[in-house]
Amino acid sequence: MLAAFNEVYEYLTSKNLKPKLHVMDNQCSKAVVKQIKKAEANIQLVPPDDHRANAAERAIQTWKDHWT
Repeated sequence: MLAAFNEVYEYLTSKNLKPKLHVMDNQCSKAVVKQIKKAEANIQLVPPDDHRANAAERAIQTWKDHWT
């Protein structure tokens, strides 16, 4: 997971985009949290499976509700 995070982060920074806030569930690994802090970005931990707190999960749920 750390390799994937680094790959995405490097791609974004190569396009002059620097993520400032990472919203992740509280089950993410400590290595990823450490890497985010090393990149001088903020991290917001939300409870897992709480679709109200995580905007990405909420958007997926809205899409599923629309198409089913």
